[in-house]
Amino acid sequence: MDPTVEIDALHLLEQVLSLPPAERDAWLTLQRTRVAVRERVRGLLARSHDTRGFLETPAVDSRWDTGGPALPVAGDRVGAWRIVRELDAGGMGVVFLGRRDDGTYEQQVAIKFV
Repeated sequence: MDPTVEIDALHLLEQVLSLPPAERDAWLTLQRTRVAVRERVRGLLARSHDTRGFLETPAVDSRWDTGGPALPVAGDRVGAWRIVRELDAGGMGVVFLGRRDDGTYEQQVAIKFV
């Protein structure tokens, strides 16, 4: 994947999305840019859909707010990892220090639960 194609396509996508859907393809054809960029924009448009009202429906089932799965605590095991302690928490989740606990090798990692 060519990063310049992606960057140019995203810039062009911003412009084309401001047009009525019926005018987009013709406008895109007239743009003086590489074919790969135009095709990438067409691909992104083909996979887009009407997103009006998407914030009206909760993204997460309400059970996560009231009685959903609990986060691990120090000493819990998650896969091959033992939770040592919480490192930090923020808007997207909680990060724990983990230590490899299956005897295969020694390693410390950060494990994030979103």
